[in-house]
Amino acid sequence: MQWPSNAFEDDASPLRLCVYSQSQGLERAFQAYDRVPIGRRTLQLAFNPARHAQVCHAVYLDDASRTASADLRGNTAPGAPFSVGNADGFLAEGGMVELVHVENSMRFDVNLGAVKDAGLGVNPGVLKLARRVKQ
Repeated sequence: MQWPSNAFEDDASPLRLCVYSQSQGLERAFQAYDRVPIGRRTLQLAFNPARHAQVCHAVYLDDASRTASADLRGNTAPGAPFSVGNADGFLAEGGMVELVHVENSMRFDVNLGAVKDAGLGVNPGVLKLARRVKQ
């Protein structure tokens, strides 16, 4: 992902991922990546933060958190966080990447229009790996 230059306070600011999930197992899995370096930045995780309590550069919404985080879905205004979800129909609701189970594997669909509307960029190589790309 490519964020606009003004998305971060400075070059050393962390990439903040907000995870909305009711699954303790998923939270434990994500915890393993807290403070992991990503390029020049460090990944900083927040689990189920209160609305507007923290700036999120990316959000993950599981199916169980759909109602609690409705204000985040479909936010494609400039500066909106990159949104990933696993709920059926997540792209139709304005989400940017929907994780999809296909047979015994995990694939993903991309809503490129929503990504671009938020001022974000995605590597073309990643788009080639997508199951579907919605313009």
